[in-house]
Amino acid sequence: MFPHLPQRVFTKLKPVFACLVLATLFACTAATQPESLIEQPASATEIAVEEVPATTSSDPFEDAIAKDAHWYAERFGVSHEEAVRRLRWQGAIGALDSGLRGERRTFAGLWVEHEPVYQIVVAFTVTDGADILQPYLTGQPYADYITIRQHRYTLAELEAAQREAIAITNQLAVPASSDVAVQNNQATLIVGNPDLLLAEIEVAGLTLPDPVAVLPIDPDNLSVTNHSRVEQYLGPDGQTIYFPHQAPSLVYHQVAFSGRLVLDDSGCLRLQPAHDGEAAPLVIWPHDYHLRPAESNGADNGIEILDGRNSIVASTLETDIVSWGGAETTTFSGPGMPIDACPGPYWLLAPISNAFNIGGNTP
Repeated sequence: MFPHLPQRVFTKLKPVFACLVLATLFACTAATQPESLIEQPASATEIAVEEVPATTSSDPFEDAIAKDAHWYAERFGVSHEEAVRRLRWQGAIGALDSGLRGERRTFAGLWVEHEPVYQIVVAFTVTDGADILQPYLTGQPYADYITIRQHRYTLAELEAAQREAIAITNQLAVPASSDVAVQNNQATLIVGNPDLLLAEIEVAGLTLPDPVAVLPIDPDNLSVTNHSRVEQYLGPDGQTIYFPHQAPSLVYHQVAFSGRLVLDDSGCLRLQPAHDGEAAPLVIWPHDYHLRPAESNGADNGIEILDGRNSIVASTLETDIVSWGGAETTTFSGPGMPIDACPGPYWLLAPISNAFNIGGNTP
């Protein structure tokens, strides 16, 4: 086996934040919410449905709706006509959301729930939300599908809390994804290990706004740090092998690089390109990857890479050309980087489950 060297160098990567706007309008699963202030339709079938013929037209928008309606009808168990109707409402519902954003003191968000019943949910922070909403519904065909709920924070307050939370993670150099989840009436930070982030925030004497929840990228696979880091391993011949990690992330680039994994004489794991004359970038691995010796014919003569689930995802024994998802960069900064023995360029590798084979079996 490869014993770890005593030293582990933890590095801080300049954060690149991906602001996620998730499930604002078209959430398929209803989240836990306060009780509705007005009666909800018991089921989609209890509301009279206007027949909308499905036709093929020269209008690309209508053709796209007709195609999408086939999937929608099967997915949610409604007629094709009802599916077409709901899809045609998307533009009008988006306009309603835009208009209600002007009600900054009371509007808490809008989203669509497709099951167990179809409803357009509008949330306010006051009890007279129905009175505020009524002028926006005049003449709208979807008015009977509206459900009103009461939340604590306005959408404007959630967005302000999100901006403040991102500023805090920037200050701490902790890469984080962010979301405003109107269904749950909260802003979220999504990191590799929430407890570690909260501890850093406390040490720094900072405080997250009340509407902000910190969530893990993977609750079953918490990261050992929210920063990038460099690990070092000893090879079977005493060679130091450098194993740099990216910080935990929800977002990965998916540019393709064709090549195979090699370990060079300096202890650097690189992607040997399929074509001569191209640079062999040093791999910067996802945060939860690790390595071990590979066995072939009973001899330790290669390196295997394992993901956070301990599944083998790559090997230096693999000779086939594989397309590796990720992105190339000439810089990767932080303590421990650059590695003198392993200069760039660098390949920020996406999880290898997204890789596909060009010339043989995927590792």
